[in-house]
Amino acid sequence: MVDVTGLDAVTLGMDDPLLGQRLTLSFRNICYRGKSKNGKRGKDIIKNVSGKFQPGRLVAILGPSGAGKSSLMGILSGMKQTGVIGTIEVNGVMLDRSQYRQQCIYIQQDFILIEHLTVLETMDYAAELKMPSASRSTMVRKKKVNDILQVLGLDGSMHTLVRNLSGGEKKRLSIGIEMVCNPPIILLDEPTSGLDSVSAMQLMSYAKTLAMEGRTVACVIHQPSSSLFNLFDDLYLLSAGTCIYNGSVDEMVAVFAETGFHCPKFYNRADFALEVASKTPKEVEYLMLKYSKQPITDRKLSRQDNSSDDRSSGEVCEVDISIKQSSHKAGPRYQISQWKQFLVLLRRSLRVTSRDFFFAQLRVIAHVLVGFLLGIVFYRCGEDASHVMTNGASLFFLQLFIFFGNAMPCVITFPLEARVFIRERLNNWYSLEAYYVSKIFADLPLQIICPTLFIAIAYYMTGQPLEWERFGMVWLITLLLAIYAQTVGLLSGAAFDIQMATFFVPCFSIPSMLFSGFFVKSFEMPEFLQPVVYTSFFRYSFQGSLQAIYAYNRTNLPCSDIVCYFNKPSKFLKFMDTPEEGYWNNVSVVVGFIVLFQIILYVILRHLMSREEIELTLTATTTTTTTTTVATPTTPLLEFVPSTMRFRNVVYRTNDKDILSNVSGRFQHGRMVALMGPSGAGKSSLLNVLSGAQMFGTLGTVTINGEPVEENDPRSVYVEQECPLLVFLTVYETMQFAVNMKMPQDAPFSAKIAKTNEILQMVGLYASRTTLVRNLSGGEQRRLAVAVELIQNPPIMLLDEPTSGLDSVSSAQVITHLKSLAMSGRTIVCTIHQPASSLFQLFDDVYLLRQGRCLYSGPVDHMLERFAQVGLTCPYYYNPADFALEAITSDHSVAHRTLCRMVDEEMREINAAAPASPTTLNAQQTNTTGRVRRYQTAYYYQLYTLIKRSVLASLRDEFFLQMRLGLHLALGLVFGVVHYDVGSDAMKVFANIGCFFQLFALVYFSNAVAVVNYADEVSVTIKEIANNWYSREAYYLAKLVHDLPLQLFCPSVLLLIVYYLTGQPFEWFRLGMLLGVFAVGGVIGQSLGLIGGICFNVKMQNFFVANACIVPLLFSGFFVDAKDMISFLKPLSTVSFFRYQFHGALQALYGYERDNIPCIAVFCPFKKPSAVLDHFNVDPHGYGESIGKALLILLVMQVIIYVGFVVRLRRIK
Repeated sequence: MVDVTGLDAVTLGMDDPLLGQRLTLSFRNICYRGKSKNGKRGKDIIKNVSGKFQPGRLVAILGPSGAGKSSLMGILSGMKQTGVIGTIEVNGVMLDRSQYRQQCIYIQQDFILIEHLTVLETMDYAAELKMPSASRSTMVRKKKVNDILQVLGLDGSMHTLVRNLSGGEKKRLSIGIEMVCNPPIILLDEPTSGLDSVSAMQLMSYAKTLAMEGRTVACVIHQPSSSLFNLFDDLYLLSAGTCIYNGSVDEMVAVFAETGFHCPKFYNRADFALEVASKTPKEVEYLMLKYSKQPITDRKLSRQDNSSDDRSSGEVCEVDISIKQSSHKAGPRYQISQWKQFLVLLRRSLRVTSRDFFFAQLRVIAHVLVGFLLGIVFYRCGEDASHVMTNGASLFFLQLFIFFGNAMPCVITFPLEARVFIRERLNNWYSLEAYYVSKIFADLPLQIICPTLFIAIAYYMTGQPLEWERFGMVWLITLLLAIYAQTVGLLSGAAFDIQMATFFVPCFSIPSMLFSGFFVKSFEMPEFLQPVVYTSFFRYSFQGSLQAIYAYNRTNLPCSDIVCYFNKPSKFLKFMDTPEEGYWNNVSVVVGFIVLFQIILYVILRHLMSREEIELTLTATTTTTTTTTVATPTTPLLEFVPSTMRFRNVVYRTNDKDILSNVSGRFQHGRMVALMGPSGAGKSSLLNVLSGAQMFGTLGTVTINGEPVEENDPRSVYVEQECPLLVFLTVYETMQFAVNMKMPQDAPFSAKIAKTNEILQMVGLYASRTTLVRNLSGGEQRRLAVAVELIQNPPIMLLDEPTSGLDSVSSAQVITHLKSLAMSGRTIVCTIHQPASSLFQLFDDVYLLRQGRCLYSGPVDHMLERFAQVGLTCPYYYNPADFALEAITSDHSVAHRTLCRMVDEEMREINAAAPASPTTLNAQQTNTTGRVRRYQTAYYYQLYTLIKRSVLASLRDEFFLQMRLGLHLALGLVFGVVHYDVGSDAMKVFANIGCFFQLFALVYFSNAVAVVNYADEVSVTIKEIANNWYSREAYYLAKLVHDLPLQLFCPSVLLLIVYYLTGQPFEWFRLGMLLGVFAVGGVIGQSLGLIGGICFNVKMQNFFVANACIVPLLFSGFFVDAKDMISFLKPLSTVSFFRYQFHGALQALYGYERDNIPCIAVFCPFKKPSAVLDHFNVDPHGYGESIGKALLILLVMQVIIYVGFVVRLRRIK
């Protein structure tokens, strides 16, 4: 039992008025019914529970998965109201929700922090936002922050970035930032989830300190260790939504003994309580009745309270909670004014931006480089009347880059910060308005600096008039466009997920490009479409730029040719359908667009916040408690040779630090081994070495049946703790794919089905077999990750934390199944994190590590005897696993050295007398050298199965698939109607060419951003390849092929609609040539998206996709031809895939002896198709060469994808 009297009791402000009140939280007759998706009666989650949490006492809320723990916590925190009735009181008074939320802090399990801040900065900003104004002096705030960090044990990490903290340190910091306002009631949901024993003890010791200072602290706790459970004063135990114990922890064993449930001698009391709570309702009926009728004293009962007493314990509520207003005056919701909130949030956001310096640098560098590139390509075109059209193209390209260069980086801003924002808002840190305005202003410096640098460089180099007024006008209109782009990016990120948001931005902006007036003038459109041009934001920014350069009495332009039609600026403005006056009107309209979209953004954030407050996402409410009888596995479908793994004198060093120091051991077949130790002991490193995943930096020998372990050795399977899955597959489909890959190809179909069903039943997922992976709870996903590796029944299984995130029932199911596998002759080794008493008894052997050295290796039954020999004795009602971990982490250096010496002596004896091991393998499982075959299936079968899985996953993402198809169809109609019959009119040649050029951009973006989530899929793939599911070549080819139907179908639908409506020649070979151009363009777009996904994270991938097309667009030949460029830039045109698409389309439309184009005008310079090709310097019969060069670029991209994938796979290994 841990002595908490010695805990550091640094006062955190007990003299504060808020803490002067010792608040008792009591609740009675709480009922909660979950929503039903099909309109039927919802499930009863909480059933008439009552209780009282007192100040000064630390309360543990325990119960199996689905018992209603997190639901009850959400109700008591005031965040969940819909579907709830009952009474919640503070010191006998019912407060309204706003009052109650000021007194109560709820810290959820998944607590996200801003990773680019240091610990001290995180605490400082929290203190500025949450401390009362009266105590916000710098000295008081610093003292409060330092005191909290000292108690948390984070005073030595004050200047460490949050992203560099351990999991335990992040958890402690998450509590610390809420403590700056000294809340009297603290509710914590699974605060120790994912922490090692030392970190969990530090965290809960701090929670105990908070309770001892007079706060009311209640924790939902997941399988606490014996010492951890001893910290708690009271226990609130739930079973199937009903309370079966509410009282002192010390009295629990005696109370349960009265009802026939007896706790064993060496057993964790928390494990015992969970086992009782996991029994059937009939078995615990007496406890349910006892605690449902237990009176709650020390309360002031209102008439409403008395009436509610008459309800029977089994009655379930049908109405929402109704909260009575109290007579107490509500204080302010926030501790500081909105203006001060805005200033603090702005400073924090600017600090985060400065810390993410690499990304900020990239944005600035991209604007500078593109500015120089634009200036060189369009060098001095602005000062010559013969290049007016080229100058107009440069101004339009300027608009495109400003918009996409500022919109795409902002798309991921809100998705990355959403959980931080929601958590801080719900805990009353600041108002939505303060956050909203601060986010707008935080990015303004970059929004101003980047366009300013870009405009200044491009403006000067392209030879625009050197007049400050005109430069200022261009700068203003482009700056406003940048701000509007930022707003569109933020809005799409707030409204959609990352994949949909990145797809939305280009699809939203391309119609605006269409109506901008650059590609087609309004008077060239059908009359009914002309009003639509006024909805194009590009139109106003483009016209504003043209007016800034050519309007307001600009003198005639010098002309280097004999005749220049546009030597008068007014002629060019008229040609571009731009009035000479009206610049400020355009500015006003752009400002109006900004205001309108800012309002929409605010409404979306408000709606999102309301939805989160009303229905807080609590995964536990959707999980049901299942008591499953674990079946004994049938005879395995794959034969194996019982294998013993030995390792001798293993040393592993990294960065001049010894992780493993000369460890030896033997893991025998037919036995299950628990690999245990505190954080940093080297458990996961040892598993990496044993599996062959970590070969570099390792000394010593590792053998299986006397043969050395090799990289990706198929005789063993390594299941990592973080095991990613494809979220759009169902549980059954995930298992089917794994079965097809990991069982012999010729195995009967019925055997595969039987194996799938058997394993799903073993891990408790059979009832959820039709559920999508994304809808599973964290524990269910973990069980599925283990299940897919159980299929092959390898002779040796190495599992890293297989029970992490699972409740007691699920953990028992998984470990029991692993035990049965061990009993069938396999070698099972698991790193295990604080196993329950019953779980620990299932293991045969235990291997204890401390600081890279082994302190015990042997049977579980002999462990306590060994420790007793060195003076370490386990107390009663204590889990032996907890005792062992505490014994090796405590300060017993003499005992530790003795244990190490005893282990070394035993290992020398075992290794000296090592018997010969069998090496003969079944012929079905071996190759000619006698080694185990790496893959169970042939290459073609792997390819087929991978393609099938990828197609199924794509089809499951119905919303994105429908949007992708629908937008191609809709935009095809829009482009076709706007450019109606331009293909059969020689006077509209440029409008026709502009139409197809925009389609190239649409096809590129729609396919590049379609794989924006590829970075997540790569993690799944690396895990599967490392465990020998399939070859990387099969995956690579499958990834290339699976999206081809959509790559062909979507552009084909788009092209067919546009081709018909725009009046192109009805010749099948020309249509086929265009289809080829669009197909190659789509695959190139997808390839660039895959390159971004392999090489970068999601944030950088988004930036890469937006900027990778700049050079190809600029050198495509549409804006300026290669012959007009400076000579040293001409080679860049050879790498422009847009150039070959553009040339191929021109050759398809106007090459190969096309007849003259009809023309109703007297003079048509492009009546002959050859004149069009001559104008763009395109070979009329060079389609094959254009497509060939585009395919060559595509081939280079595919090589980059493959090499990048191989490099990343090796790097992670």
